[in-house]
Amino acid sequence: MPDQVFKLTATSKILIRAVMQAIQTPGKLLDLGCGTGIVGISLANAGKATFPVYFSDVSEDAITYARNVAFMSCKECVAKAGSLFEPWHGEKFDTIVDDVSGVSEPVAKLSPWFQGVACDTDRDGTRLICQVLKETPDHLNPGGRLFFPVLSLSDEKKILSCAKDHFKQVRILAEQIWFLPPELHNHLELLQQLSKEGLIRLEWRFGKWCWYTQIWEASND
Repeated sequence: MPDQVFKLTATSKILIRAVMQAIQTPGKLLDLGCGTGIVGISLANAGKATFPVYFSDVSEDAITYARNVAFMSCKECVAKAGSLFEPWHGEKFDTIVDDVSGVSEPVAKLSPWFQGVACDTDRDGTRLICQVLKETPDHLNPGGRLFFPVLSLSDEKKILSCAKDHFKQVRILAEQIWFLPPELHNHLELLQQLSKEGLIRLEWRFGKWCWYTQIWEASND
């Protein structure tokens, strides 16, 4: 696997589980910011998507990898390289699963999750996810739904405010608490400054610094 491809994380696993539980009827599915493609492939193989399954990522290497894995696993896919919805002009979907970067850029650069992978999200981590939230309604079929993670290593309030500005229904599906990894704990002064500015949220629990992942669903039903 190329180093520049964003790999499966614990957040991705929670996202997969939450979407599997939420989807009752399979439909046309887009894995947006697909990285290795594991989110879309897992959902398709669980019967949560019709074929072909759609994948896109800003990384050409990611698309090549995801396409190869998808063809071996679920056979039918359409995979395109491009930023966010650029590859999908005029396309609409029943389900969009977004795993685009949503972490404060200074945090991402220090974290173990983005080594060799671009993360152009701004200091508050909201630039890409807010763009996704603004553009998604134009790419959803009637009754379509967007699933997206919100990490407390970004400005959660700004992201959820943006979601509520563009969708009638926004609801939380899952939440997970994590201990701060050593790579970030070594830069605690920076993280505490970002927290003081309201750009991320850290909590002291169980005798350790913690952060959160939440999975949200948005629709215009």
